[in-house]
Amino acid sequence: MKRLLPIVLFLLVSGRARGDEADEERPIAPTAEAWIAHLQACQKRIFSVEARFTQALVHRLKPETEELSGTVRIRRTGGVRIDYTAPVRRLVVSDGTSLWVYDKETNQALKSRADESLLPALFELFLGPGDRKRFEATYLSGGTAGGAQVAVISLTPATRDPFVASIVLTLEDRCPSVRRVLVEDHSGSVTRVTLTALKTNVGIGNNLFRFTPPAGATIVQP
Repeated sequence: MKRLLPIVLFLLVSGRARGDEADEERPIAPTAEAWIAHLQACQKRIFSVEARFTQALVHRLKPETEELSGTVRIRRTGGVRIDYTAPVRRLVVSDGTSLWVYDKETNQALKSRADESLLPALFELFLGPGDRKRFEATYLSGGTAGGAQVAVISLTPATRDPFVASIVLTLEDRCPSVRRVLVEDHSGSVTRVTLTALKTNVGIGNNLFRFTPPAGATIVQP
């Protein structure tokens, strides 16, 4: 889950097709709630996302940066599939109820409930209306850049999450509205995610969000 949440969040908030206009009128009020409403307006026509990703984890106490890459698919109804291809070979699959993390090199599969993480709440918040009680949102700053109105807001889990300490979004008033996503864990390390080959509203079959452990796999359940 530590590697999953940043990717899911970034896709949810940046997936709308380029060129679409925001449903909000300008200027957007300098509050976290107003900017979340704008973000949701940008997302309301999306039912699926597919993209390549590169994920960089900047450690607080280590000089090196850990980089991962792969493909991600998300469906509005709750399905998530993340195929890591480099440097690890790992698969993350959720049908909205169960969450599987499968390490292909060790043939080990970890199964947990999807609702034990922030994943469902993030789906609701950004594709929502969403349950705002799961997050405390704070407006940090605002201004203009490149002719666009911009703002920085932070999201903090209302109750302590084992992986996420805070999420900082840099937003603009045009769609797609997210310029940058930073996810900080409790150690102070920060994850940054970038996307390429982004496609929205593509057909994705149910089988991609189902997982059956291969023969001989070790099953781990918390």
